[in-house]
Amino acid sequence: MVENYDVCVVGAGTFGSCAAYHLSQKTGLRICLLGPGEPTVKDSSRAVFGCHYDEGRITRTLSTKKTELILALQSTLGYAKLEAESGIKVFNEVGYANIGAPNDFFDKTLEESISFCDSRGLPYELLDDVAGRWEGFDPQGVEKAMFVREKGGHISVRNLVKATQKVAIQNGVVRKEDVVKSISKEEDSYSIELEGGAMINCGKVCITTGSFTGFFNLLPGIPDMKLMGHTVMKFEIDAETFERCKSLPSVIVCTELPYIYLLPPIRYPNGKYYIKLGPSVWFDNPVSRELFTHQDVLDYYCQEDHPFLPGLLPLLLII
Repeated sequence: MVENYDVCVVGAGTFGSCAAYHLSQKTGLRICLLGPGEPTVKDSSRAVFGCHYDEGRITRTLSTKKTELILALQSTLGYAKLEAESGIKVFNEVGYANIGAPNDFFDKTLEESISFCDSRGLPYELLDDVAGRWEGFDPQGVEKAMFVREKGGHISVRNLVKATQKVAIQNGVVRKEDVVKSISKEEDSYSIELEGGAMINCGKVCITTGSFTGFFNLLPGIPDMKLMGHTVMKFEIDAETFERCKSLPSVIVCTELPYIYLLPPIRYPNGKYYIKLGPSVWFDNPVSRELFTHQDVLDYYCQEDHPFLPGLLPLLLII
């Protein structure tokens, strides 16, 4: 039996779940969200993974890219509504700080961020001395910073997926945890075959499959994408340190490229507390590697240990 929908969203991660959530606000549409959920065990025999298996992602209204600034602002304005609809906590408004020493990249970032905040009426602080501003944080080689308290901090991307899917389903979206095997164009519709054998017909398809897009028969051709595996580190701390340092903002340190980002202490599902640190996503940074094949991507998602990389910590955390 073939099921029929107006729209099928392929990929049930961050973008797919949000797409289904927003589509569900439109009345009269028959919508299906396709894709497996988060695995309980990392197993490379699984066909696909997602990047939302995490508790901490920076959200900010400071950037050198105007489009990114506008989208970030609109997103943060929508978190309260989503939390009220779903009953799930998503956004932690601890603020965001961009810190560094004078250099062309950092100076440009500050200039454009100040201009954007002034145009939107967003309050901010310019700091000449960061040491002592936040308990437990004493960065080295930093001469100034810009701090935005409102509409900045971090989100639980795992909870974002849970919340958007919960509300979408409440609004009538059909959720199927299966992998799409192929998509073919019919005369005036699309035919979708699932790995479990089911067939779906729909008027439109929204593909949000991220790094796995090029490895399945989802598009007429292979998309021109460059896949990069990025290394992050999580430093475990105890509950006492968590309470003392949980008011730290999310931080990007722009002393040199590649810059690094730092999230405040967050409690993870295993009950432990971690401070997360990672590099910028510049393709030529020394802690990233290009992924070429489906197996490369699977191995990246399933690896358990990352080597410690000397020189990745140009700041000192006093905890």
